[in-house]
This record gives sequence, C-alpha cells and structure tokens, in this order.
Amino acid sequence: MIGGYGLSRVDFLYEQDTGRLYVLEINTMPGFTSRSVYAKAWAASGVSYPDLLRRLIDLALARSGS
Repeated sequence: MIGGYGLSRVDFLYEQDTGRLYVLEINTMPGFTSRSVYAKAWAASGVSYPDLLRRLIDLALARSGS
C-alpha cells in the first residue's frame, strides 16, 4: 500500500504478455505550469489554471484537516 493521495507523476512498466503493471517510482509533479499537459487537459474542459490550482490546494487542505 502506497498511501499516496492527490496529484503525482508515476513511472511504470506494463507487461503486455501477463497484463502486469509494475510501479517504478512515484514523484510529486515537477514543473507544474499552465503549459503542462495536465493543466492543458483541464483547460480544455473549461477549468482555468488559477481555478485548477485553487481546487488542488483546497483538496490538500481538506485532506490535511486544515
């Protein structure tokens, strides 16, 4: 059990023959800017970068009990 929560970048390998998924590394989101693919995907759905940041911060605060 990893116990992770929220936004992260996960490096993994998928073994097609067996259908196994191997998690190699879990990291925080590096270089998260309005030009990031994640931010652009949300923008395409109508969520601006400032709104996305606010949502992520609110989720983190709610999770921490702050």
